[in-house]
Amino acid sequence: MLPVKTSRRSGTQCDSLYFRRSTFLNIIIMRMHKIYLVTGAVLFLLCFAPEIAFTSSSDTAPVNLSLYYPVQLFNEEYAVYGLRCSVLYGRSRSVSGVDIGFGLNYVAEAMNGVQIAVIGNGTLDDPVSGELFRSSKETNGIQIGGVFSETTNMRGIQISGLINSVQNLKGVQIGGLVNRAGGSAYGLQFAGLWNGSYGDSAGLMIGALGNQTEGSFTGLQAAGLWNLADSRSRVVQIAGITNISFHSRGVQISGIINFVNSDHYGMQASLVNYSEECRGLQMGFLSNINEREMRGTQIGLVNIADTVSGVQIGLVNYTRRMRGVQIGIINIISEGTLPFFPIFNFSTSL
Repeated sequence: MLPVKTSRRSGTQCDSLYFRRSTFLNIIIMRMHKIYLVTGAVLFLLCFAPEIAFTSSSDTAPVNLSLYYPVQLFNEEYAVYGLRCSVLYGRSRSVSGVDIGFGLNYVAEAMNGVQIAVIGNGTLDDPVSGELFRSSKETNGIQIGGVFSETTNMRGIQISGLINSVQNLKGVQIGGLVNRAGGSAYGLQFAGLWNGSYGDSAGLMIGALGNQTEGSFTGLQAAGLWNLADSRSRVVQIAGITNISFHSRGVQISGIINFVNSDHYGMQASLVNYSEECRGLQMGFLSNINEREMRGTQIGLVNIADTVSGVQIGLVNYTRRMRGVQIGIINIISEGTLPFFPIFNFSTSL
């Protein structure tokens, strides 16, 4: 048998490969040790934060980390100037900077900057005390919630997948379903279903279902079904079904009915238009109705007003007293010189 010759070069290569592999494994093991140490330190700090609650001469912190309140780096009395990150639920006195949460963000006083949460920012039953709490008293910046966003006074942009809620708004609300302002709202409200404000408001309201204001409103309301403007309003209302207003100045355009419970200055266009008193133009495919005085023009199949200073054009025109003309098949001025006259009728004094 011939002897087997061992290559010296081959042995050297094997030794080199073995050395490289062992070195690589050592590096991985060392790095894993570091990761374990850092992770353990963070978990220790988070778990024992309520007890050790970093003593400092100042109640501010550049960073705050929270797992689930009260398990967080700094307790809720601290103001954060920088970054706050919460896994499930975090609480701080105030945040100036960036607030990111995968669950719920809560700020007691002021939020200045950007606040983003997968679930929401604001009002829920407190998971610790069980009491109802509100989010920050004041938010300046951008608030984004996957489900909801809530604050007391909002100056900026508020966006949520379902519901936005504020007390007073100066800025923009964009909600998948509902935007609500318990007080005043100045700016833009855009919702998949409904926008509401319960104080004096101005701006633009766009809702697929409806818009409602209970204070005075100045601006534009556009909805798929209805618009409601309570109190005295200077408004343009456009709706698929109905517009309702009290003491309105402006324009109402709807698919079925426009209703003004008191005086209206401007234009109404729909199948049916109603106001107690109107100064302007009423165009109703079916009818125009005024309980008291009409100063302007009525155009429709049936026009009815107690007194008219202007023109009535339709199939049937009726008024008690008139200073103006009627053009139609049936023209009635019940207390006029000609109580009835077809095609054309007129009166010169009320």
